[in-house]
Amino acid sequence: MSQTLRIAAPDGVDVFLDGVGGALHQAVLQRMRQGGRVCLFGNLSYYDQDPKAAAAAAAAARPMDMDVAIKVEKKDTLENRITFSYFIVSQGLSIVGFNPAQFPSSRREEALQQLAEWCRDGYVDAAEEQEEGFENLPRALEDTLRGKYQGKVVLRI
Repeated sequence: MSQTLRIAAPDGVDVFLDGVGGALHQAVLQRMRQGGRVCLFGNLSYYDQDPKAAAAAAAAARPMDMDVAIKVEKKDTLENRITFSYFIVSQGLSIVGFNPAQFPSSRREEALQQLAEWCRDGYVDAAEEQEEGFENLPRALEDTLRGKYQGKVVLRI
């Protein structure tokens, strides 16, 4: 994944919209450019993990992974606290969490219109995969959690 990112973004990443977390999150964070912006809005890579397996993976991960670094900061080890914090400061990164529920529902229609306009104008690529048949729901969900698809998945019944 690191090699692919070096090819796709040879000068680094300016903006990272992350709804996945996990290995992708860690790889992209390490490629962030000076003054880069990160928006976190999900953690798909962890949704189907057994809690014990997720905890073991978190304990084994490097401090660069934001999910782990936050937990590692709670341990009183100076090295782990500085590693993540120093990276954010040295790169001048802005990191924000996004939750649609934090915004007034009265502006929902306005937001949807703006997003639709950005999609039409090519500023946002709303990738969509389609699957057929209700009987394929379990497989489509598993494939989604394994990262098979790009964008949203629509299951036609």
